[in-house]
This record gives sequence, structure tokens and C-alpha cells, in this order.
Amino acid sequence: MKNLSLAVLTIALSTSVFSASATTISAQSQKYGVDGVEVIVGDTQYASGSHAGAIGDPGIGLQPIFFGTRISFASFKARATENEHGVYELAASTSAHSANTGKFNFTQVANAEVYFGDWSKTGIDGDATHTAFYSGKDVSESLPNSGQVEYTIAGINQFDSSGKLSGTFNADFDTKEYTGSLSGHELNITMSGDILEQEQYQFNGTAIANESIEGHSYGNFFGADATEVAGIVSFGSEHIKDVAFGGSKAQ
Repeated sequence: MKNLSLAVLTIALSTSVFSASATTISAQSQKYGVDGVEVIVGDTQYASGSHAGAIGDPGIGLQPIFFGTRISFASFKARATENEHGVYELAASTSAHSANTGKFNFTQVANAEVYFGDWSKTGIDGDATHTAFYSGKDVSESLPNSGQVEYTIAGINQFDSSGKLSGTFNADFDTKEYTGSLSGHELNITMSGDILEQEQYQFNGTAIANESIEGHSYGNFFGADATEVAGIVSFGSEHIKDVAFGGSKAQ
């Protein structure tokens, strides 16, 4: 898995958006401000009054609302409705800011400040603006030198269902490689690649959806001992299949 194909690298360069502060790292599958994508994740820029959290925490913004100024996910979560699957939802509608917020589905990794989910402008199946994202605090500054770790993960794709895809992520810190899988109602995804501690993404490789559609998988570890993981699987122009995922070490 040490060499990615040219096609995978092309997908990575065309779909990945990355930002980091001292403790928060974020990514999304489509670029903010391009082709109607109005969502942006990164470190929190505004935390005052009714907006909880702190500057620098994992945050999210929308272009129609104060030009994408990011508020914390902690504050954003308080404005959403948690469904029976533990997914926070905001329907595509006009908000108090007189702007169409688009549709959000997102969740949190256990009690960690790590969030993942997706957004689309309309919430209608086939929406080309569909964007998967994650944003987490306390990215792992160093990774284990050896051993195998299994993570229990979940995925979000609002067009697969209002629930979560389920799966596992396996990190082999001996060989510096990973594998993983996610299963949903209509999406079944496998992933594999390399663990690259010093790179922008701490793991980076390939993905396959429904046994035939080639894509890209990438993400980061969080916590002092790589306790949590979060990432994205993206599929080039087939944005409808992009999935954000996250999870913790299996017990």
C-alpha cells in the first residue's frame, strides 16, 4: 500500500479541504465556495453570547450566515434535533438568519471533541453539493510505534439513511497500514492504505464502494494515545456516496 495510484491522488487533490490550528484538525470532501458548496469546517472563530464553546474548538460555518464564520460544534449541536439513531439533524430550511442552511446530519465520537457528518444544499437525493466532513480537537501528536488496534466506527451519509453506517477500522502500527469497512442500507465500503504520522492526514489510501466504485480514504487519529479516529471516504464526482466516519478503540 506504499504507493497510491495517480487516479487516487487526483481525487485527493480535487476533493480534500484541510485546516488545522494548534489542537483542532478538520477536513471535508468538497471545497468550500466551489460548485455551490456553502459549508466549511475548521477551528471555531466566534464563541460569545448564545454560542457555546471556545475559540479554536472544532467548528462549522455556512457561507450565507456571516460569510462562513465558524461557530463551535458544541453550539451547533444545541440547535439541532437528535434522532433515534443518535444523529443530529437540521433540515434544509430558512433559519432565523433568513438563509437556507441546507441539510445537516452529524454526530460526535463518544465524549471526545471529535465530530463528523455531512451537508447538502437541498437534502434531495442526487444533490451534487453533498459534502462529508469531520473536525476534531487534540489530534494525536505521536502514534504508537507498534501493535494492532481495532476501532469501532460509524459513518454518516444522509442519502443512505437517517441512521449510521456501522463498521470497523484496523490500524497496524507495526506495518504502518490500515484497513476498514462500513456497511449501510445501500452503501458498503472497504478502505485500506498507509499510516503516515508526519503527513497532513495521518492515514491515507483507497476506498471501494459497493465492490466497484473506486475512491479515496483519509483522516486522522485523536487523543494522547490515538484513542479516537475520524476520516472521510470520497468518490470523485460521485459525491452522493461520500461518507464521513469516526469512532473509538474497541473495548
